[in-house]
Amino acid sequence: MSTSHTPDRESLPWLTPGPFDGTVCSQAQYARGIGEALAGTARLWLGAHERPELIGPLECAKPRENACAGCTCARSNAGVREPDPREIALVVPTSGSTGTPKSVAHSIQSLKASIHATAYEFGSHGAWMLFLPPTHIAGVQVIARASVASTLLGLDDHDGLPGALAPLVDLSGHFDAAVLTGAMERWNARVRSDQALADLPLYTSFVPTQLERIVSAAEAGDAAVSRALSRFEAVLVGGAATAPELLDRARKLGARIVTTYGSSETAGGCVYNGLPLQGVELKVNDEDQLMITGPSIALGYIYETGAFTNVDGNDADTRRRFFSTPELAATRLLRTRDLARLTRDKATGLTRLTILGRADDVIISGGRKIVPQALERVLEGTGEFREVLVVPVESKEWGQMAVALTVPKVEGAMPTQTWTADLQAQLTVATALTDAGFARHEIPRSVLTTGSLPRLDSGKVDRKAAAELAHEALLNIEAFEYAKSLGTRFSADGHHELEFGGPDEEDNE
Repeated sequence: MSTSHTPDRESLPWLTPGPFDGTVCSQAQYARGIGEALAGTARLWLGAHERPELIGPLECAKPRENACAGCTCARSNAGVREPDPREIALVVPTSGSTGTPKSVAHSIQSLKASIHATAYEFGSHGAWMLFLPPTHIAGVQVIARASVASTLLGLDDHDGLPGALAPLVDLSGHFDAAVLTGAMERWNARVRSDQALADLPLYTSFVPTQLERIVSAAEAGDAAVSRALSRFEAVLVGGAATAPELLDRARKLGARIVTTYGSSETAGGCVYNGLPLQGVELKVNDEDQLMITGPSIALGYIYETGAFTNVDGNDADTRRRFFSTPELAATRLLRTRDLARLTRDKATGLTRLTILGRADDVIISGGRKIVPQALERVLEGTGEFREVLVVPVESKEWGQMAVALTVPKVEGAMPTQTWTADLQAQLTVATALTDAGFARHEIPRSVLTTGSLPRLDSGKVDRKAAAELAHEALLNIEAFEYAKSLGTRFSADGHHELEFGGPDEEDNE
């Protein structure tokens, strides 16, 4: 019986760090907690809400004979292994951009499975440099990988932290390229004083905004930034959230970019550069939703009530998100909310993943589907915008209509949270999407330009907040009437016949 199943684990203390403020002291506090959770000497709570006093399975109130086939409790799902609170080592918040935040529970085994799969992909364990908040899974795993590497490689701790964790730098202020160069100078100084680190590969992880600022500084001629960026053997960045144009710019500078796909539920990235990591299997169900099987899948969700369950409370159909059986106790399956396409990679024979969008982000306009991420990829690829987000706004005529939110290419060109209807941006959006072959109903009926998009604590764009702000902005500037005043048809550059108007009338029965 593994240590995680022994009754003694229930007596392990819960560690709950104080509010994260980005300072080195705050980062160190979180790092020590992550280390204890991996060592099995404590359990770490970083959940989206206060830790419930009692954590246990969600019980069904229905009598056994009345339990329906779709019920999600343990009694009506024979053979499905329910999450066990005794296995919990770490609890993190979800990093999703919609819905009510939930807490995701991981075991030591799921965390280490992800860590070892990353090391296998890169060829070895190594040192890691932290630029992400350790309040969410991406930042947690930077520290966790360094912690495991230190143990396996026999590295001495440094200032009470893992030897393979690069010196922490202050993240409480505005992140810019100087933060990177400062961190690299400190790491190089430590390597000079400790030859055990000299041959270690160095890795890091950025969010797209950080990468954009670093790349822009390097392109502007800052040689120190270019050297620092090329020093990493791998730079992890979320593939779905990063514009292809930015990835190309970074790679031209010599950066070894690795795009990742993953979530809190998968203990971080489980697909690198479109290919699954060791032990990860990908499938797509009849609804085009991605199904992930692997040892790094979380145990389940914990809610404020203390309910510990396989079910996502934000999921309208209340079906299970996590699956496991006693026969496959070390491997779990996650039903994601992502729409995906799988193709066979000719070079490796492996399955290559393409994310099409989020099932719960799909906009239904006049009874027809619009996948926002598909539009966003095309628009970001034009090079005309720094960021693009397509959100739904209620419409009396269509039920929902797509609205594009664009951020100008030049940072600071517009004040933050200023929203204006931009005719030129609308022409650019319509032309690009028409040229890309999108149907008439998929072209956003309104385009708003803003200085920045609202974000969650994880750094991801907050789609829910953005949609609410867009709705308010449209009402304030009477954009519904503005869109109508443009006319439903006009010509761009003298040769494009573009039409805004949602689905064809004959499709609206």
